[in-house]
Amino acid sequence: MTVRKKHFGTKAGQTLRHRTVSVGAVSVRVYSLPDRETVSWQENGRRRKSFSGHDRANLADRFAADVARRLASQAGGLEVLTLRGPEVRAYRLALEAAQSAGLPLDVLAREAAGAMDSSGVGLPELARFWTAQRGTVEPITVGDAVAAFLASRLEVTRHRQDLASRLGRLVGRAGQRLVTEVSRADLQRWLDGIPGSVKTGQHYRGAVVQLWNWLQGRGYLPEGPHAASRLVLALSGRTSRPQSKEVFGPDELDALLSASAGEPTVLCGMAIQALAGLRYEELCPELASDLHRLEWRDVLFEEKMIHVRAEVAKVGDGRFVPICRRLEVLLRPHAGSGPVFPGRKLVNGYRRAARRAGLRWKHNGLRHGYGSFRAALTRNVAQVADEMGNSPAVVRRHYRTPYPDDMARQWFGE
Repeated sequence: MTVRKKHFGTKAGQTLRHRTVSVGAVSVRVYSLPDRETVSWQENGRRRKSFSGHDRANLADRFAADVARRLASQAGGLEVLTLRGPEVRAYRLALEAAQSAGLPLDVLAREAAGAMDSSGVGLPELARFWTAQRGTVEPITVGDAVAAFLASRLEVTRHRQDLASRLGRLVGRAGQRLVTEVSRADLQRWLDGIPGSVKTGQHYRGAVVQLWNWLQGRGYLPEGPHAASRLVLALSGRTSRPQSKEVFGPDELDALLSASAGEPTVLCGMAIQALAGLRYEELCPELASDLHRLEWRDVLFEEKMIHVRAEVAKVGDGRFVPICRRLEVLLRPHAGSGPVFPGRKLVNGYRRAARRAGLRWKHNGLRHGYGSFRAALTRNVAQVADEMGNSPAVVRRHYRTPYPDDMARQWFGE
């Protein structure tokens, strides 16, 4: 609240003084008379209120301040800024620049701030760099860039499939935009919006960095100290803690297997993940051919082992996983030739079974259940790590929940 005093004139031979009580852009007058203080303001016409008594000046000022606040609130809380000296000149120059660009001043300021934030450099340097590079870069959209990048990796490997899956989400978000129009801020917002753990965020960031470096090397991005490939390296990783692993309980596994009895390929997929701990991608890779997924010839009933071939395994190292009695009973009636699951979306069958069983589907809940209950049953971290194709450190970190032995035996049907 600001109070300013001012002589106003005379009335009936008396000097009539008034002062203004201001809140933001709203001012209310308080007139001082010998026997009273009168507050005067405009609100649906001229309004007045008088105060008398020994504390009338203080009461009038407080009332005037309340009126000013109410009127300011009704006006949207707008305030008048007072510019002095260099501020006036700066405002006039900014207004002239905005008018020259054909933009409102606030829009021009926001766009300038956004450009500086995305590039990490000042506008003059950014303008000089863009002018020097303009016309030397071949235009390409994000969608075409991802397609060309993946096509350059001729061999169909697990890593290529992973890149295709992750970069496919980027194409869905910005596929029609030119890569030169995608800023670091755009990529950071996209990364921040991807759900999952810290490691998930790191994998997506790595895929983007590989794509941008490939684009740089083939002339789709400008060179220079502030080239886009260098800017993308500044993308920050995720810092939140990884989400805890969800597992199905033994009773839930029983319900899922019963609910999938009418879909043999889904039943076999569930059984192998839950009772042998294979990864989903080892049964149903996103883009791989049949040679890169588990086949019935890999299920060795006589040896009571499943052979996860090197080209099927995620990390490229083959392994053998034991077949327990419950798994053998579930698989033998459906054994055949070719892939165990020949389709593309095994998870859709999993979700159908979960709905029929009245359960919420838990991502990777079958494999996590195998790791947790197998560790509880064997008490051997190294053995479980070898069977799952993980490191002992991963098993210790994720699968050391102290489940009771009877739950572990129920899971494996012992």
